[in-house]
Amino acid sequence: MNSKSLSKNVLYNIIYKVLNVVFPLVSTAYISRVLLAEGVGRFAAVNNNVSYFLILATLGIPVYGLREIAKLRENYIERSRLYSELFILNFILSIVSYILFISIIIINHYFKKELRLYFIMGLTILLNILNVDWLFQGLEEYGYIAARSVMIKLVSLFTLFILVRNKDDIYIYAIIQVIAASGNYLCNIIKSRELVKFSIHDIRLKLHIKPLAYLALCSISTELYAKMDISMLDIMKSSDVVGYYTSSQKIINLIVTTMVAVTAVFMPRLSYLYDKDKNEFNRILKIGFDLMVTISIPSFCGLIVVSRPLVLSFLGKDFLPAAKTISILSVMVPLKCVGDMICFQVMMCARKEILLMKSYFITMLVNLVNNLLLIPRFGAEGASIASVVSEILAFGFVLFFSRRFFYIENINTTLLKTVICTFITVCSISPFYYINCSCYMKLFIEVFVGSLVYLFACLLIKHEVVLYYVHAIRSRIKK
Repeated sequence: MNSKSLSKNVLYNIIYKVLNVVFPLVSTAYISRVLLAEGVGRFAAVNNNVSYFLILATLGIPVYGLREIAKLRENYIERSRLYSELFILNFILSIVSYILFISIIIINHYFKKELRLYFIMGLTILLNILNVDWLFQGLEEYGYIAARSVMIKLVSLFTLFILVRNKDDIYIYAIIQVIAASGNYLCNIIKSRELVKFSIHDIRLKLHIKPLAYLALCSISTELYAKMDISMLDIMKSSDVVGYYTSSQKIINLIVTTMVAVTAVFMPRLSYLYDKDKNEFNRILKIGFDLMVTISIPSFCGLIVVSRPLVLSFLGKDFLPAAKTISILSVMVPLKCVGDMICFQVMMCARKEILLMKSYFITMLVNLVNNLLLIPRFGAEGASIASVVSEILAFGFVLFFSRRFFYIENINTTLLKTVICTFITVCSISPFYYINCSCYMKLFIEVFVGSLVYLFACLLIKHEVVLYYVHAIRSRIKK
C-alpha cells in the first residue's frame, strides 16, 4: 500500500480546504464593504442557483472517483481506465447540465433581472468538464493540491483587490471567481498526465451507472438541503437578509472545513483498509473521532461567545444582524465534524450509499417544511434554526445505521474531558464581552486567551488526545 504520511496529508489538506473557504470569506469581508449587504445577497443568490446545476454536472463523481481510485492506486492500467471512464461521464453530464441551465435562465422570467450575472457564473458548469480533483485525492496527492490552491488563490485575491473598487464591480468579482475555478481545473489536467493515461478504448460506462445513481441521489438531497434555505430566503425576504445568512454560513463553513480537512485525508486509506484490516480501520477511525470531538466542541461554544466581534471584524457594521445567525449555526460545527468521520466516511467505506441517500432525503424534506414555517416570521434566524434541526436529524439517523460497521473504544472519556475543558474555557473568556475596546482587539483577546485556557485545562485533567500531540510536537522540536 502507498505509504504517504497521514500527518503530511492532513497538513496539506488543511491548507487546501481552508483556502477554498478563506478565499470567499476574505473576498466577502472585502466586498461586503464595497457591495454592502444587498450586493453580497445578489451574488450569493445567483451563485446558489447556479450550484444546483453543478450538482447535476458532478452527480456523485467526486466521492465515487476518490473511493475507486484509492482502491486502484497500485494498478496503473486499471487506474487509467477508470479515470477515462469517469472523465467521459463527467464531460457528458457537464454539457447536459450547461444546456439545461442556459435554456432555463433564458425562458424563465425570474432569472432575467440578473441575466448577465447568471451567464458569467454559469461558465463554472461548463468548466466542470475539467474537474478531476478526485484523481489527486484518491492518490493522496495532497501536496500538489495544496500548492496549486495557494498559487491560484493568491493570484485571485490580488486581482480582486485591484479590480473590484465599487458596487458596480459585482460582475468583475463574478469573473474572478470563474477564473479561479478554471485555473485549478487546467492545472489538474496538465498534472494528470503524469499519473494516468486517457483513452477511449475498452471503456465501461455502464459499470458505474448504478453506484453513481445512489451517490447522485445522496448528492442531490444533501445539496438541496444545504442550498434550499438560500433560495427560499431570496424568494421570501430581501437581498440583505440573504447577505446576512450567506455570510454567516461562510464563517461556519470556514471552521467546519478546516476541521474536516484534518480527517478528510483518512478516507482513501479507510476505503483501502475496510475489507483488508478491520482493526487498523477502527484504529484510524478512533484517531479521527477523538480529533473531531477535541477541536469541534470548544469551537462551537467559542463561536457563540465571539460572534459579535467576529462579524464586526470580518464583515463590518452593515452585517451585525449576522451575529445571531452565527450563534445558531455554530451548533452545526460538532455535528458536521464528528458526523463526517463516523457517519459519512464509514458508510462510504461500507458501500451503504443507499442508506445515506434515504437519510439525506428525509432531512431535506424536514428542512423544507421548517423553512416554510420559520423563514416568513424569523428570516435568517429561522433558516438557521431549520438547518440545525435538520442536521441533528441527519446525524442521528446515519449514526444509528453506521455504528454496526465500526468499533471505537473510550468514547465517553474523550467526550467528558472535552466538555469539562470547554466549560472552563467559556467561563474564562465570557467576561471579555464587557471590555470596552475595538472589535479587532476584543476578538484577538478572546481567541488567544480561550485557546490558552483550553490547552492548559486539557493538560491539567490529562486529556489523552491533547497530551499525545503536545508530546509529539515536543519530540519533533527536540529532533
